[in-house]
Amino acid sequence: YTYSDGNGCVNSTSQNVTVNPTPIAPAVSSPQSPATAFVSDLVPSGVDIKWYDNAVGGNLLSSIDALSVGTTYYATQTLNGCESPRSNGVTVILTRTVNIHLILEGLWDRINNTNMMLEALDGNNNYEPKWGWGIADQIQVNLFLASDLYNPVDAQINNPIDLLTDGLATFTVPSTINGDYYIQVRNRNHLETWSADVVSFNTGSNPVEYDFTTSADKAYAFEGGDLLPQVMVAPGIYAFYVGDVNQDGIIDSGDFGLFSADNEITAYGYLPTDFNGDGFVDSSDFGLLDPRITTYTYTQRPY
Repeated sequence: YTYSDGNGCVNSTSQNVTVNPTPIAPAVSSPQSPATAFVSDLVPSGVDIKWYDNAVGGNLLSSIDALSVGTTYYATQTLNGCESPRSNGVTVILTRTVNIHLILEGLWDRINNTNMMLEALDGNNNYEPKWGWGIADQIQVNLFLASDLYNPVDAQINNPIDLLTDGLATFTVPSTINGDYYIQVRNRNHLETWSADVVSFNTGSNPVEYDFTTSADKAYAFEGGDLLPQVMVAPGIYAFYVGDVNQDGIIDSGDFGLFSADNEITAYGYLPTDFNGDGFVDSSDFGLLDPRITTYTYTQRPY
């Protein structure tokens, strides 16, 4: 800048000026499912984060403000006193934990009387557990509204789900899943099985619990039918039937044909015809299949 010294002379001098550029908006992933329902649980990537309830204008939120399911929140970051534009936003989807308990007949430990399942082995990998120690096998789960039994709910279930050797399988669903649902469970070589009754996924239900193991009729059965929906593997402990190799809902000659082909060559690996999970197919697996075929065992569904 310039200035006059009062004598008609013009002098000039210089001064450093620091310009702080406006920082970019912080990076956020969306949607998010925070463990609890407060603004402080949202996870952005940035410095000196502020959260707003609107992309333009709106209210500055406190870290202890409660989150609302389905609402989108917008973040800024502040660097050197300059606040960034707002992020594209993060939508909140809170989750509900679901714990189900079930036993797979084929993997039941019949030798050691542990009241637990054995891990399914992989004959192609030095007969190590296919999914790791403590994991019996994997299952697939779907939820069906009682009023719409032909279409599973898009509950974003993380399939497949690890089934632990003690029979526990845990997964999460968005807390927007509300109401009463049937639980359908499938496994690579066990019979598709449904919960006997609808299970409440109402707002206050967290976690949701369902135990198939305590009674045969915890699985769905036709009223007046003569087929038990589960098999007893130990006093007071019930399991899903093994033997549905082709997953058509019936254990019959079609499954026997697939088993027989693998049995003839003593096939090994993680195979649907390996009913006891020891990593290869032999007569011990036939011992599990035979009683299922002779009783014409089939899936019982509530429709």
